[in-house]
Amino acid sequence: MRLTPFPDTALAVLCPEPGNARLGEVRIPDLAPDEVLIRTLVSGVSTGTDKWVMTGSFEWGGFTFPLVPGYQRIGIVEDFGSDVSNFQVDDVVFATSSKDFGDAAAGWGGHAHWAVSSQAEVFPAHGVSRLSGALAVSVQVGVNAASRLTRPREQRVVVIGDGIIGVSAALAALERGCSVLLTGHHDDRLRSVQDVHEELAIVNTHQEWQELLNGWAPTSVIDTVQNHGVVSDYVPSLPCTWNTEICSNPRTGIAEIVFAGHSPDGITTWADMALLQKQEVTVHFVSGWTRQRILFTLELLRSGRINLDPFIETVKSRPHDVDTLMSHVMGASMASIAACIEWGES
Repeated sequence: MRLTPFPDTALAVLCPEPGNARLGEVRIPDLAPDEVLIRTLVSGVSTGTDKWVMTGSFEWGGFTFPLVPGYQRIGIVEDFGSDVSNFQVDDVVFATSSKDFGDAAAGWGGHAHWAVSSQAEVFPAHGVSRLSGALAVSVQVGVNAASRLTRPREQRVVVIGDGIIGVSAALAALERGCSVLLTGHHDDRLRSVQDVHEELAIVNTHQEWQELLNGWAPTSVIDTVQNHGVVSDYVPSLPCTWNTEICSNPRTGIAEIVFAGHSPDGITTWADMALLQKQEVTVHFVSGWTRQRILFTLELLRSGRINLDPFIETVKSRPHDVDTLMSHVMGASMASIAACIEWGES
């Protein structure tokens, strides 16, 4: 353990009430025996979950305000409790949930320069890109979605959504040997991905894309958007096992859908289950994170088999930059695929 004193407070993204996010200061909590004090280098911004947490519309958390959002960060171990045996001072680590601060709840609490996490939420991250690694939970959702496809080298996969989870799912599906069509409605995002991955097909969903879907002949879909309109668009393009008269596609075969989004505001249905049953579609549902999946994702990032760095916007931990970024996140107007906050080296 270090003998040098640590600060009592830390810069953080602070939400005093729903819909209000700004760079502020919070008190760093004391360490318990099984906890790790981490100085954050980079925290990853989720354009979906962070938005819902900051606006008070994420039903799974039950968070109270004021709060600090964020659930993914890369940093340096600065101190740890007496029961911690897996980490040492100066280790580079990835962390998910943080402990409540002295004067603010942790809306998972990752967007803070200094924060305390249970050792169960801390992962070794030596050799992992700081930018891609800071988004490892979001990337893990996409990796998990692609892992559910049961016949990857036979799959023609449509990925719905050009955010961090959709792009991560598309790259993970490519890495598994699938043919992939990435769809979304942000031309700049789509082009930026295809510029790096020429083998990836893209299409803007604002275009007449149902005919394109039928022509592309998908066998499966990874859906990161999850709404009735989108599902109704792509289901007819999938094959049926026995009765092709019920859809516009005469192909036969087993289709798969992986639902990998989140439906806020109390929405509990976004697809016609009876229609999916008639087509005998196999449906997978993914959410959240597990330790095994985080470790696997960090290894994919470490090896370079998946690299999100070219698609990540970065801002420094300065009031105007952070406040503007979070305003764009809450307003669903962020132009880039993903974003990170750089908190500095000291």
